[in-house]
Amino acid sequence: MAHHLLPSEEHLGPPLQSSASPANDDPPRRSRITRVSKACENCRTRRIKCEPPFPCEGCRLARLPDCQVRSKARPGRHARQADPTKILAHTGPTERIRGLRRLEQELERVFEELTGVPLNLIVPEILTHPSLDLSSPLPSLPQVSDTSSAALREFERNCLPFCSFLSPSRIQHLFERYSAAPNSLSPDQAALVCTCLACGYVRLQHFDEVTRKPRYVAPEDRQDVAWYRHAVKLLEKWGSATFTSLHALSVMWFYTSMVSSHEHSRFAVSWIIAQARELGLHSEQTALAAPSSPTDRADLCYFIVLYAHYYAAGLGDLPPIIKPGEFDTVIFPTQASTMNTALVARRPVLELTLLNTQLMMNLHDSTAKNLTVEWLLRIESRWARWMTGWIKEGRTSGTTIGDPLVGVLWDWGRILLRAAVHEDERFSISSYAMLARSAVQILSRYRYVYENEIYNLVWQHWKHILTCAHIVLLCFWRYELTKDEAEQNLSTALWLLKLAEPRWGDQARMAREKIESVAGAFGVTVAPVQQQHAGPAVTFAEGLSTVVDGTHTAQSGFLFTEADFANTYDPTDFDFLFFTNDQT
Repeated sequence: MAHHLLPSEEHLGPPLQSSASPANDDPPRRSRITRVSKACENCRTRRIKCEPPFPCEGCRLARLPDCQVRSKARPGRHARQADPTKILAHTGPTERIRGLRRLEQELERVFEELTGVPLNLIVPEILTHPSLDLSSPLPSLPQVSDTSSAALREFERNCLPFCSFLSPSRIQHLFERYSAAPNSLSPDQAALVCTCLACGYVRLQHFDEVTRKPRYVAPEDRQDVAWYRHAVKLLEKWGSATFTSLHALSVMWFYTSMVSSHEHSRFAVSWIIAQARELGLHSEQTALAAPSSPTDRADLCYFIVLYAHYYAAGLGDLPPIIKPGEFDTVIFPTQASTMNTALVARRPVLELTLLNTQLMMNLHDSTAKNLTVEWLLRIESRWARWMTGWIKEGRTSGTTIGDPLVGVLWDWGRILLRAAVHEDERFSISSYAMLARSAVQILSRYRYVYENEIYNLVWQHWKHILTCAHIVLLCFWRYELTKDEAEQNLSTALWLLKLAEPRWGDQARMAREKIESVAGAFGVTVAPVQQQHAGPAVTFAEGLSTVVDGTHTAQSGFLFTEADFANTYDPTDFDFLFFTNDQT
């Protein structure tokens, strides 16, 4: 039974004096009262009155099991959410680990030695629309129209697979309510509709379904920006942490990845992390105690937090936003009765994301004794154990479009590791070899994705592509790649960056020009790549709409080539990962 904790005698002050005693002029000492829960979790979720004795009357009448009262009250439903700007205030750039930038600087030095002309390979970020700046005037709220329905269909068909916590039926239901009576939705529900429409308009306007190619849209004709800005306004007004607002923020992160900058995307991730902390997803104890319904998809929200954070910090040499000890536990069951609620097919992807997140946390931990031979071998041995399990499970994430993206996650982790140590003579030779191999594989995987379907080109993708092009040039100069290999892969990189020009404009063109300048100085001829015939659109298993929890439908053809790993695989070998309710 919930109760107040009484203060101990030592906190009550001296005994009260009798009326005959002199008056004590000291102010009375206040006793500390600990706030405790007043309602069971079932009644709290249903928002009905709850009183002792427990099991309470509400649970008995509803025949609900597990009438439990938290020993410590959870934050109120409408508690103000944490300010994401405060989270970012202490995550500025650090010079301790700038591996990706040091790779670029090495290439810049070689170019200047050959030509005598200085070159800066950094491509400045430019917003694709001036109103994406949150300090600019708020556009007027658009009216729902026929194009809005078309945009929502585009979102369901081409964006929803990457927003795995949502379902088409839920989005359609909220959209219909928003169209009929906008005031019937809470601000977080309305924000979710607005962010989905923003993503849908990006796909509807920026991609030609006839030619199957991206196209340019004039700023004054774009309809996505206004929906995005009003979604931000609604969430700021809502000011609470709910799973619906977390869903809206996750879609917002996806939107900023498609049209905005690293800074905007990182801000969205910090907002996601702030809400995830309020909802208790950052630790095992709080996540299991906080009530959530199956439609909340808390397990997928946890994955999105990790995945979005990894690329928010792992693409620009920026420190992690999460703190050590947060989001480091696989909290939710890894098996269930249905694939709609299980982490079965998604578990290897989650394990790899945790591995890479741990690497990133180590790289930016100024107090840890890392960057040693023992530390590097320990990281790579954990990757080897993961690879053994991945091979045993068929080397597929469950979808043909998901497999190459998992491969990118794998190779990008190896690039981050070796970029940090490539200047150390102990690791130099092996680092350049691994950098070359990983960069070539990433370019090959992205070519496969965009030749089969022009999926939503996001800045994370072209940042990967740009960095890999720089690595190819550097590794060619370091005798890790032949001239033919360098020319072939640079052609792929320039073709992929060309796809980004209709949306990213000067940024993509500037990136291409810098690559061509270095290639010319190195005597590398870059010929236009010949695009293969686009294949059919990627489909997902019936009843499933996600990349990360699809069923095993087909092999992608992208099989990892690392061999000679151990033949046994035991998830408990991951001594740094913790699994709750794990069934293997």
